[in-house]
Amino acid sequence: MSFRRFYEELPGRGQVLSLRLNGEICSYNGRQLHHGLRRWISQLSNLRERALVLIALEHSEDLILSFLACLGLNLIPAYCAHPSSKVDPRDFSSKLGSLVDTHSPDALLIDSHSIDLAVGLSKKLRVLCKAEDNLDFCSREVPINPSFAQFSSGSTGVPKGLLYEWNQLQEHVNVFSETLDLEERHRFISWLPLYHDMGFIACLMTPLLNQNPLHLISPFEWISNPGILFEDAQVLGSTHTWMPNFAFRLLSSKVAAENLDLSRFEC
Repeated sequence: MSFRRFYEELPGRGQVLSLRLNGEICSYNGRQLHHGLRRWISQLSNLRERALVLIALEHSEDLILSFLACLGLNLIPAYCAHPSSKVDPRDFSSKLGSLVDTHSPDALLIDSHSIDLAVGLSKKLRVLCKAEDNLDFCSREVPINPSFAQFSSGSTGVPKGLLYEWNQLQEHVNVFSETLDLEERHRFISWLPLYHDMGFIACLMTPLLNQNPLHLISPFEWISNPGILFEDAQVLGSTHTWMPNFAFRLLSSKVAAENLDLSRFEC
């Protein structure tokens, strides 16, 4: 499926995404997401094609919609870590500054309450917050095969970037889905950050492209209360999730299993 077809078919889809926000489960169907996607397209339409856009937004529907909007405008989006209470502001600004200096992005998407952390990074960098409510007409044609970037963790230096095309992603998802025998009834749930492969490919793009409902939990909310993964999974009937080994160990030591029904999980 080309990106253009994905974009055109999105309004006709039923439930696509849900998120745990402020202690509640908020659900979105294809029409609602498409409307939000168009808002972001209006907001970003002044950027040149193939511009690199860093996305450092917090856990919300805008985290996903802004990425898809960049693809719809033939920009090159890339997720990076967002500011949080768990990270020293000076460390965040320093790492973000190194990323900007090395890769020269055209824009940074960051939440309004964190915008001070991006001040002074680069005079050429546009810093944007939330999409406006207007739906200005955009004459740019939705691309068939846009590109996106992924960065390494940066644990040994400045994060290195790799460029991928939508077609490559679709081919990977096809193989992944066939290997797992994914069907329409399967539902995904994840707390993984989207700036890592497992969270981005397995837990975001695979269900989006394969039309499996997806539920996302903030990594910071999950780590403070690991049991919410199982609580939400029972409510939503989740069947698939992915986690690193440390997360399984944490769940087994922190969450009591006597009141949990995990029989729906297949992977």
